[in-house]
Amino acid sequence: RFSVRWTGRLLPRFSETYAFRAATSGSFELRLRPAGATGWSSVIQQPAATTNALGSLALTAGVAYDLEVAFAHGTGPWTVRLWWSSPSTPE
Repeated sequence: RFSVRWTGRLLPRFSETYAFRAATSGSFELRLRPAGATGWSSVIQQPAATTNALGSLALTAGVAYDLEVAFAHGTGPWTVRLWWSSPSTPE
């Protein structure tokens, strides 16, 4: 059993709605906020293992977003993958 949290930044090139997709073997949570803001403005949660958790968020071009992924897993093999796309950005 374990949990992990990854952080980073996402800088969209286009002001569009971005689709987020995750394949996981445990619980998964994606959080986004404009860089430097307090509190998370957008959250996508998947409470259990899934091969295709989906969510979408409207992002603004040129605005950096703090990104945080939280993942927890019980026993056995594990995986977590995250993809994003928009009408102008292939997955």
